[in-house]
This record gives sequence, structure tokens and C-alpha cells, in this order.
Amino acid sequence: MRKLQILILFALFFTYPVFSQIEIIDSLKNCILVQQGLTRAKTLVELSNASVYHSTPDALVYAEEAFHMADQQQNDTLKYAALKAIGYANGYLGKLETSIKNMEDGLDYYRSIKDSSKIAEALSDLGYLNNASSKSDIAVLFYKESLEIAEKIKDQKRIAYALNNLGTTYWKWEKFDEALVNYIRAVEFFDKAGLKEEIALVANNIGVIYDERGDYEMALTFYQKAIANYHDLSHNYGLAQSYCNMGKVYAEMDNFSAAHDYYDRSIILQKKIGDVNGLTTSIYNKGNTYFQQKDYLNAEPLLLESALMAQKQKFYHILISIYESLADLQLKKKNYEQAYTYLEKGKVLKDSIFNAEKHRQIEDIKTKYETEKKEQEN
Repeated sequence: MRKLQILILFALFFTYPVFSQIEIIDSLKNCILVQQGLTRAKTLVELSNASVYHSTPDALVYAEEAFHMADQQQNDTLKYAALKAIGYANGYLGKLETSIKNMEDGLDYYRSIKDSSKIAEALSDLGYLNNASSKSDIAVLFYKESLEIAEKIKDQKRIAYALNNLGTTYWKWEKFDEALVNYIRAVEFFDKAGLKEEIALVANNIGVIYDERGDYEMALTFYQKAIANYHDLSHNYGLAQSYCNMGKVYAEMDNFSAAHDYYDRSIILQKKIGDVNGLTTSIYNKGNTYFQQKDYLNAEPLLLESALMAQKQKFYHILISIYESLADLQLKKKNYEQAYTYLEKGKVLKDSIFNAEKHRQIEDIKTKYETEKKEQEN
């Protein structure tokens, strides 16, 4: 049975210095108690960005209040900063279509005022969200445009972000050598700059590559590096994802006790911060590990729970893997009709995704052709 790793992409969040995130959040909460108007709205955006990994539902509330205040005061700069924070929170809550719309609105605004830095940032965010929505072909176009703009304005940090995100896309396409090259280029910059969050993120992703290659010791080394940095930052979102990945490696090494320990750590944090996507993956992997142990009694309810979560949130690529695992489980239990049902569900979903991707590609080609034709006519 196939377990899932979690790769992390950069959405360009506001980053804070390396000290207690909780202290920052508490300080910002105290500030808004005495603030009014645009000053309060600005602090609410900062509070939302600081809270998004720690408590995503709260982050959404703060950002929405800031958006409405800025809109009433007709302050577009603050309004779209708040909209960006709303987009981040919606994305981590699994509301991907809403988040994409938030980011598209922001991109349109930044294009209208020709802010290259913000355009590159919004493009990167849209790449992240399309990747999360199983549209990697669209995502890579956003990443490449973001990289091109970042190189033009010589923004080294965003160049490194784009390299990481391209690396993750290449990983999804099973181009592992290209993925590793992009990751290593990215982490070299982050190491020099001492950026702990970015180092942790790329270390996690390099760990995934080594895991794919069966080099479990190297995978654990990079995951542990990621965990150490995330822990220093009180970065619960990244910490939970790296815990899940550690669990997968230990399961592959048949160290089931350690695997379940790390899955449980991941699940606790993901429930706390409202990371529905990550939680679905962690529960699925824990169920698969019980299956690997031939503990079908504990495996089945976890697989069914992850299937319901994936259906609700439209995490279709994860859902295909879950259906395959449930089919394997029913085969072991000699429930052949049930096994066939799950295999058929997986096949129908695969065909649906394939057809949707083909339709998008055709529409993209058609749009490019029509645009080129109009330019030639003019």
C-alpha cells in the first residue's frame, strides 16, 4: 500500500524573527485592544499572518475584519494585503477554490498598479494553490512567470522560493533529479541568509526525495533538520507535515512504534491548526501502516475517515490512493464485491481528472492561438 509524503511549497507569508510566535501573537492581540481605524486594520493583517500556522480559523477572522475596515476606509493597499491574508487562511483550511479567487483578485490589482514584486508574489501563491488543487500543469506556469519576474527585479529570496516550488512540481512529475537540483539551489541561498523557516521547508522536501530513492537514513537526517528549525519557530503547520513524513519513513523501516508516534504528533497538531489537507494525509498514512502490520481492524476505520475527508474537500489525488488502499484491504478480507467497487471508484476518478486536465490543455492552446491570431491581425 502506498503512503503519501507531504511536500511543502512556498506561499510568500509574512515571516517573523526567530523567537516565540506565541509571544508575537499575544503582543499583537494586546495592540488591537486599544487601536482603531486603519492602524487597527494593519495590526489585524499582521496578527492574521502571525496566526495562520498556529490557529488558521482565528487567522481568517482577523483578516476578514481587516479587509472590511480597509474597504470602508477606501485604502486599497491595506485592503489587498488583507485579501492576501484571507487567501492564505482559506487555502490552509482546505477552501482552495475560494483561496484561488482571493489571490486572482489580488493579482489583478497588482498588475493594474504595476507592482512587480507583488505580482511575483501573487503568481507564486497561485502556483501553490493550483498545485494543491491537482493542477500542476497550471501551477508550473505560475512558478515560471514568478521566477522570470523575480530574476528581472533581482529579488534573490523570491528566486529561491520559485526554485523550491518548481522542485516540488518536478517531484510530482517524477523528475527527481531535476527536483533535487532546484531544491539544492534554493537551500544554498536560505542557508547563507540564515532563514530558518525556508531552510526547514526545503530540508523537508529534500528528505522526500531521499525517501523516494530508498535512502531512509538521509531522509531522516533532512526531516530532523526541518523539525529542529520548525520547532524553534513554533511553526505548527510545517512541524506537523515533517512529523507525518518521519512516520512514513519509520513505517518503511518496519519501526511501527515510531511510525505511529510521529503520525499521532502530526494529527494532534493538524487538528489544532485546522490543516484539513495534512490531516487527511496523516490519517490515511496511519491507516496504511496498520494495514502493513496486518491489523485490518484498526486500518479500516482510519482509511474510511480519510476517504470522507478527501471527498468533502475534493482532494481527488489523495482520494484515488485511498480507494486503492481500501480495495486492497477488502481483498485481504475476501470482500471481493467491495474491493471491486473501490477499484471502480478510483478508476472513474482517475479518468475524470485526466479528462479535466486534457480539457484545460486544449483550452489553453485555443486561447494562445486566438491571442496570437488577433495580434497578427492588428
